[in-house]
Amino acid sequence: MKMTNIIIILGIVSVPVSSVTVNVSSTDLVEFNSSVSLSCSSSGSSLSFLWLNRSSVFTATDRVQLTDGGRNLTIVNVSRYDQGPFNCRVSNAVRNKTSKAVNLSINYGPGNITLKTSLALEFYVTGSNVNLSCSAVSSPTAQFTWFLNRTKLPDTGPELTLTNIQTSQSGDYSCQAFNTKTLRYQTSQPSPLIVLEHQPLSHGCSGGCIAGIVIAAVVVVDVVILVYFLWIKPDAAARTGGEGQDNTTSPQKQELEYAHISFQNTDGGTVQMGPEDNPTQYAEINAYRPHEPSSMTNL
Repeated sequence: MKMTNIIIILGIVSVPVSSVTVNVSSTDLVEFNSSVSLSCSSSGSSLSFLWLNRSSVFTATDRVQLTDGGRNLTIVNVSRYDQGPFNCRVSNAVRNKTSKAVNLSINYGPGNITLKTSLALEFYVTGSNVNLSCSAVSSPTAQFTWFLNRTKLPDTGPELTLTNIQTSQSGDYSCQAFNTKTLRYQTSQPSPLIVLEHQPLSHGCSGGCIAGIVIAAVVVVDVVILVYFLWIKPDAAARTGGEGQDNTTSPQKQELEYAHISFQNTDGGTVQMGPEDNPTQYAEINAYRPHEPSSMTNL
């Protein structure tokens, strides 16, 4: 014969808490579309209920409703962060006991879809191999389809491999993610892929190749000349005190010396100028003009 523990406290009969369980209305939910109710049951007397999400205590909000003395918990428009684990803690004056953890399965996505190419390039030559990959945040894992210029391709899966690509495969590639639970789609931004005809140089450099080399050489020469005149030459002139000027000559040597200067008169005679004894004396020299004798006048 099974007997139930009964404790009498201050003349009040109290039955200890036991057999705490949680029932869930549904565990397969869709983010932002579904609501869920959890109910807590327990044996005992004078019971109080507390709901925990991990270590956080649930309180009533716009999305969270507590009814029947806290025995029932309802979450409206669940999000992916409402997955749990959830526990119900029941207590009275005699004992407290916590239920086993309950987790919710919340389907969400797809979102944050991303399309990448193997080399992150837009231009390829014919004969190349190109790998494209598509990813999205989704639960359960999304299914993927591929499009070229908005036309659906037969390829499926998170990766698309293009082998020996040709110019006809140029265009805008995109991928679309689909969630079979939420029934939602998301399509990536188009990724341009341009395929250029491969022209091997089997007989040396072509005419266009040579022209390109010549143009490049001319550009290089122009740049060198420009650098010389803008930077190198002004720097050299600044170091020498100006173009063609020699700053190594002392100020005394830069003074003008008058010595041994002779001029021929119209009558065939010459005038000799030697070093001036008096530095304050100067000579005025009139250049020879036709029919006018040259002259020198001491000042």
